[in-house]
Amino acid sequence: MKTFSIQIQDRNGQIRKYEIKAQQEDTIRELARQRSWKLIAINEKITFRWKRSSALSYTMLSFLFRQLHTMIHTGIPFIDAWRLLLQDIQPRSKRLRMERAAVSMERGASLAVSMEQTMLFPVLACQMVQAGEQGGQLEEILLLLSEYYEYAQKQRQMLFSSLAYPIFLIVCTFSLCIGAVWFILPVFESMFVQMALPLPPPTQYLLHAASSIRAYSWCIAVCIVFVIVGIPLLYRYPSWELKMEEILLRISWIRSWWLMVCWQRFSQVLAIQLGSGIPLLQAMQDTAKMIPSRWFRQCMKRTGYRLENGTAFSLAVRQGGFGTPYIETMLQVSEMTGRYEENLMSIAAYYRWRLERRVAVMQQCMGPAVLLVAGIGIGVLVLCLLLPLFDMATSIVE
Repeated sequence: MKTFSIQIQDRNGQIRKYEIKAQQEDTIRELARQRSWKLIAINEKITFRWKRSSALSYTMLSFLFRQLHTMIHTGIPFIDAWRLLLQDIQPRSKRLRMERAAVSMERGASLAVSMEQTMLFPVLACQMVQAGEQGGQLEEILLLLSEYYEYAQKQRQMLFSSLAYPIFLIVCTFSLCIGAVWFILPVFESMFVQMALPLPPPTQYLLHAASSIRAYSWCIAVCIVFVIVGIPLLYRYPSWELKMEEILLRISWIRSWWLMVCWQRFSQVLAIQLGSGIPLLQAMQDTAKMIPSRWFRQCMKRTGYRLENGTAFSLAVRQGGFGTPYIETMLQVSEMTGRYEENLMSIAAYYRWRLERRVAVMQQCMGPAVLLVAGIGIGVLVLCLLLPLFDMATSIVE
């Protein structure tokens, strides 16, 4: 839930300021229209929260939507089906919110509005349910949402499983290096000084580097804290988020990977939106909000302006410079045949396959690669420490 600071002119002509919590800016504009307010300014307030999000997990969302679809299909009234599923919601605080949503629906509120008030459901789910209610396709939308969140959870698990082992190796190697710098190398350094051994260049470089790290450890600690804490805080500001994304996307392989992620999700959600009967421009605007990239959202916003001026979708994407030859070709086919939904699902399936293949390759290669780098680092460390001893042994034999 976001916090917006608004300045309005009420029915009496008085200027007032309010802070309102809502999931999106469109909700504020709709509220102002209902209360006959004239919006003067609306700004999203940046808040920093470290507590865990209270939204339902993807696994629970998939389960909930699938069970609602099944129960409605068998003829159970929606509110009864909703109440039957409340016992599976944990913890109690979330279950109470769901109960309040049921009461709200019994009083005449729509499902989408009741879901939004709980603050447990993503914006995408609320918008899709609203479209399903308006188009009379609620049952189909619930099934689509179940499949979408089921696949999103599989994507998360695949990514975590591919990164878990390499991250574990990196942490272990980093801990070993810290221990070597602070505890092992000082012992060898004092031993070499007492023995008055001439040190080979690799050993000298290693000991000098270790001394520098110990001397400037506070600077290194500050840099690490800035990277871990400062960059995520700066990323919450739209201008900084956009600049950092633009810098990262100058790297070709990151840009290729990120385009696949964004277009896979955008195409899938846009196809679902169009299948619900939502017009293309509105569906594009709503779908772009679901993409976790401000750069991509800005590109899609400019694409929307081009479409309003009469430019074809494929040409607008090409002019924006954020498409690929495959996407532009599929969009051209959609424009000629009018089968946007089917071709967008093809785009989503294609990039889903490519992402799964890349993640599988990364999972196979990253572990051995990190292990190889760690082995080389440890081997260099041990060799640099043993070289003076080898030189001393050689001189004694001679």
